Amino acid sequence: MTDVCLEQQVTKLTFAVLLIDDYSRTNPIGNVNVILKNREEKAIKNLSQYYLFLDLKLPNGSYILQAKSDYYLDKDLEFAVDEGNIAVVEDNVKKPIDPKNPLILMYLKPDTSYPLLNEATVIRGMLYDDSKNPIDGAIIKVLGADMDINTTTSEKGEFVLYFLPSIQKGIGINDKGCVEVNGNSKISLKVENIDKTIDLNEIKEFKTISIQIIGGKLYEDVY
Repeated sequence: MTDVCLEQQVTKLTFAVLLIDDYSRTNPIGNVNVILKNREEKAIKNLSQYYLFLDLKLPNGSYILQAKSDYYLDKDLEFAVDEGNIAVVEDNVKKPIDPKNPLILMYLKPDTSYPLLNEATVIRGMLYDDSKNPIDGAIIKVLGADMDINTTTSEKGEFVLYFLPSIQKGIGINDKGCVEVNGNSKISLKVENIDKTIDLNEIKEFKTISIQIIGGKLYEDVY
């Protein structure tokens, strides 16, 4: 019998990405694609839902991880490489990842087509400028909440905010069945680059309201 020598190929994990549905806190639904923006390297998705980037040779610099999907807003996450060390960049602060467990978490926020928002109180919205052109990439925050409740508009100006009293600290339901933020049933939004706050009427639990913000003015409906 002839001996056969098989060449052994060793791969090294550069980092892994785990996507988390920001609403359900489980794996995302639908089709999701994770890429390194403006790079040719591809991720391998394993059976445990991790996206693995193997044997990357990245020069020092900044890079963008991008997740595109059916039911979520596109998510960009910046990271920096310095002599092989990787750090996630959030609010201009570098947060190194553990080289022994190089894991990057990405939370995906539902867009307006997301089908599972039946247990939450939901604000679905569109953000436009004075000429009704959609505003892309604007941060919208709920004021007064103990934890960050925010989102970023899509390139179409779409955004979704949701309230889950069971898991969001400071969110409750009053005697009239309306959502409260730290005891206040008036929901106020801060929109990036708009000086005044956007104040909403009371929102009943489990209701979805549809709003448009055009040139800083609010238009709303309930369905």
